[in-house]
Amino acid sequence: AISNVNKSNYTVENLLNFNMDLTKDFRLSATAGITYDEYHFLTENVSGNTFSIYDLRTKGLSNAGKVDVKQPIQKDYQLLSYLGRVNLSAYDKYLLTASLRADGSSKFKKGNRWAYFPSFSLAWRMEQEAYMKNIDWLSQLKVRVGYGETGNQGIDPYQSLSIYENKVDYADGDGNKLTSMQIKSLQNEGLKWERTSSWNAGLDFGFFNGRLNGAFDYYRKNTKDLLVERALPYSSGFATVMINEGSLLNKGFEFSLNADIIRSNGWKWNVGGNIGFNKTTIENLGLEVSDIGSLKGVRGYLGKTIGDHFGPANIFIEGEAPGLFFGYKTQGIIQEEDVVDGKVGYISSDGSTKYYTSSVGNDMAAGNIKCVDVNEDGVVDANDMAVIGDPNPDFTYGFQTRLEWKNISLSASFTGVYGNDILNTNIRYEQTPSRQAGNLRKDAYYNAWTPENRSNLYPSSTSNVKGVVYDRYIEDGSYLRCSDITLNYILPKAWMTKIGFQNTSIFASVKNAFVITNYSGYDPEVNSFAFDGLRLGERAVALADFEPFLALLDGGGAVRRVHDGDRAFGPCGPVLAQHREREAVERAAVDAADAVAEQIRGPEQHFAAGLAGKREQQHVACRDALFRQPSQTVDDCAGFAAPRARDDQNRAVRRGHGFELGRVECRNVYHWNSVGRGCLRLSGRRPDPCLPAGRGNRFACDARKVRKPT
Repeated sequence: AISNVNKSNYTVENLLNFNMDLTKDFRLSATAGITYDEYHFLTENVSGNTFSIYDLRTKGLSNAGKVDVKQPIQKDYQLLSYLGRVNLSAYDKYLLTASLRADGSSKFKKGNRWAYFPSFSLAWRMEQEAYMKNIDWLSQLKVRVGYGETGNQGIDPYQSLSIYENKVDYADGDGNKLTSMQIKSLQNEGLKWERTSSWNAGLDFGFFNGRLNGAFDYYRKNTKDLLVERALPYSSGFATVMINEGSLLNKGFEFSLNADIIRSNGWKWNVGGNIGFNKTTIENLGLEVSDIGSLKGVRGYLGKTIGDHFGPANIFIEGEAPGLFFGYKTQGIIQEEDVVDGKVGYISSDGSTKYYTSSVGNDMAAGNIKCVDVNEDGVVDANDMAVIGDPNPDFTYGFQTRLEWKNISLSASFTGVYGNDILNTNIRYEQTPSRQAGNLRKDAYYNAWTPENRSNLYPSSTSNVKGVVYDRYIEDGSYLRCSDITLNYILPKAWMTKIGFQNTSIFASVKNAFVITNYSGYDPEVNSFAFDGLRLGERAVALADFEPFLALLDGGGAVRRVHDGDRAFGPCGPVLAQHREREAVERAAVDAADAVAEQIRGPEQHFAAGLAGKREQQHVACRDALFRQPSQTVDDCAGFAAPRARDDQNRAVRRGHGFELGRVECRNVYHWNSVGRGCLRLSGRRPDPCLPAGRGNRFACDARKVRKPT
């Protein structure tokens, strides 16, 4: 295939500045301008298959048996703006700023393209008043208030137009191919700018000749005519349509403080920090009252799905913060005593024990996840879904410090968030043993529920986990990050002037030095859907700790991954997992393989890329061979993942990791018999005698050695 991407943009700005002293005590400054932005994006794709000479690849694309020219994707738009601003200062104490800008966007149809956004601000420098000039310790005291409007046109172009595509061709009466076009998306001619109006009031202060200074701000922002993508009923023939609907309210306050603690004898030590509290509320969605899950009589809707294994995870409700997590409440793991006459007992809201007869299609046996029947109707289903978390933080903060002595300085910066929740999708794959699980962390593997190990955190490896959102996936996302540490030395100016330099410094810095958090994933700041307002607070980064694992299969067929220091992935991981749920485990395996290829260092570690194998027939052959009687051959498995293995090895070497990749095959299969026969090696050519697979047996596949599973 050949892909051609052409992306460009340019900006033209024309500004005129004017400054004038009206009188001794009055000064006027003004700015007028015109700006123009133009963006172009075009991607073209041509693919071919069924080659007579496969080695030609893209250079022989014209020789392909089938050439497919994809429909180009084009996104062009323009933005034209006129702006003006006036600043007036009176007696150097009273300040006025007023501005107006007009923005025209090609994303909207005529009649809605232009929008006008005014703003103004007033400030009073109180320290300049005569009655305050004698206060020696006061260096600044300014009160300010402001109002402004801004706009948002951040949607794809052509949403106000009907877009056509070539979806299906048909033939005429003689069998000749005819090209057809159909409408791809529903137009909305009434689309217009999203508008935000904001009020703010603040106080700036400084004491002791500026050695201690800070600011306090209160703000209130209201956003209306939100540009949102609304789902349509299937009968419309379209999935979604872009509309203006709803309003949001943001309000909060921010406080910052900066202090020069030491400033003498060549020493300087500065410390500063800030904190902000923000509350966002959905004021209007333009919807009718309805019931959503266990919520009765609300106006709201669910966000987009975050994957087949979860479904929608966020809910948007009038009067609440946006993007609340919505799913099923749980109470640990079903224990044997919880099951009475086929019903599962749970603790209800009044503290009593009640029972349900089914749970979103899950198994009711001990070792499965125990859900809560919120509406207490005896069945756990979609009517029991409830708010289970909030991705919006209580507050954000940051602080920094800088220590100087003569020409040497050391500085550090920190940022943090407190009170937000994160939906960690990796918990479903890595910390929830089940038939659907892929590869597990060490603690989840060793502590999975069994009749002897009655865990209330990790379900059984034979449990059944459905594609819904449980509150067990929600984690505290609070963190404190050291974002930068820098050591700097300014070379003496006398040295530098001799060689033609004025200022030269040498520095060393560490970025993202450490993070303090209770979040179990890789990074609490990672957001899988950062640019999607309908999917908030989700994290989906595979293998947070990026450690090697060994894939194991128990008699029940559940694949699990065990931490094992110097070993990497067992090559049969996806093959064994395929016996239960091929699609889920292969996807997790590919993610894990890519993550480890990015992170593993050192020539002693081996990466078995068999986890990423995709060749269907050989997968089935390997799977079937592993579940035959041990006396049968497994030669069909040899080398089934070798092409992918070589690709990953080459990619890893290019990245500079330099680790070695051994031959990937399934010939070395070890069979552990719990009765006491020990660990027996099954060779594809000369199989050793051993017991057949049974309930007490375990399989492990490794290129070098085997360790007894527990």
